[in-house]
Amino acid sequence: MDWLVSLWSDSNSVGHILLVYAIVITVGLLLGRIKIFGISLGVTFVLFAGLAAGYFGFTVNTTVLHFLRDFGLILFVFFIGLQVGPSFFSSFRSGGVQLNLLTLLAVFLSLAVTVGLYFAFSDTVSLPQMLGVYFGAVTNTPGLGATQEALNMLDYKGEDIAVAYACAYPLAVVAIIATSICLRFIFRIDLKEEDRMWEESEKENNEAPIFFHVKVTNAALEGKQLEQLRNFIGRPFICSRLLHDGTIISPHAKDTVHVGDVMRIVASAENKDAITVFCGAEDKDVDLATESSPITTRNIRVTRSAMNGLTVHDLHLSRYDGVNITRIFRAGMTLFPYQHLRFQIGDVVYCVGPERSIRRLADKLGNQEKKLDHPNLISIFLGIAVGILFGSLP
Repeated sequence: MDWLVSLWSDSNSVGHILLVYAIVITVGLLLGRIKIFGISLGVTFVLFAGLAAGYFGFTVNTTVLHFLRDFGLILFVFFIGLQVGPSFFSSFRSGGVQLNLLTLLAVFLSLAVTVGLYFAFSDTVSLPQMLGVYFGAVTNTPGLGATQEALNMLDYKGEDIAVAYACAYPLAVVAIIATSICLRFIFRIDLKEEDRMWEESEKENNEAPIFFHVKVTNAALEGKQLEQLRNFIGRPFICSRLLHDGTIISPHAKDTVHVGDVMRIVASAENKDAITVFCGAEDKDVDLATESSPITTRNIRVTRSAMNGLTVHDLHLSRYDGVNITRIFRAGMTLFPYQHLRFQIGDVVYCVGPERSIRRLADKLGNQEKKLDHPNLISIFLGIAVGILFGSLP
């Protein structure tokens, strides 16, 4: 049994270090699933499990502890950047400036409260410890790490501010939950009703496009180009296939329509009636997608980094001899390919057109699944290295 005693007591043992972390994470995740009045702490409970383990005397090698703490923090911050980076700058066009101003206001208000508390309790709490309390109160682990680095550069020899952080963090989590509950009762918020309204709002904003067939009977449209039709109707739509004199083509904006033609239209459901009435009548007896034609469909994955952030308009589809993009699939959502919609790495583009032209478009977008399945580790670690170099500047 000596091996078991050594495993539990030798804080420098690799087995002991891994065992402690495994137990803390497992217990924290399990307890985090427990709901009280419908509320659970989730992954946050891992912190409480760590506090409890430290209270009962479980320790690990200090050097290993610092390495895991800093390396875990680096990965945490870096992969958040990878996740939100593609849409970071474009978000400023849709409320990003206001949201960032609100964030700055919250930061300055919380700093003002922290400074006030420091002067009120300066006899008992040092400024570094108050900073630990501050970052625990706002549950900001990267801020704690940055402050620890700054204190090290100033040769700070006092108590570890992580203790103050750990004391404030649990109370901050509980306070945030309690505040949300109080606001719910004060303003008499019905969560089920809010969820229903949110789902309806999301459905309106991200409504999946539908397809339908329209037979052109409006004589005023004879010889008009498709882009003219879009301007006349004033509603976004895509004509993915056009049946004219028994021949099916994948038209582009300059192609003309004639009375008697049948168009396969892709548009949002709310625009269906306007498009149908303007062009003529809906034709439910034909399906141009299943009839024999030289037109094919294909899903193309966006994998080229150069495409990230470009719009559908930037593709200049007129150069691809009749290729149309009818839908874009992203993170479980089906998006209408508006001209200003920006591509993101990983998007799946649903295309209709001649096989050769679609192959050219696939080369443009990348369509190399292996790039997504096997991430570029060189880029990842190079990015981390650059971040550490910039982050180490005084």
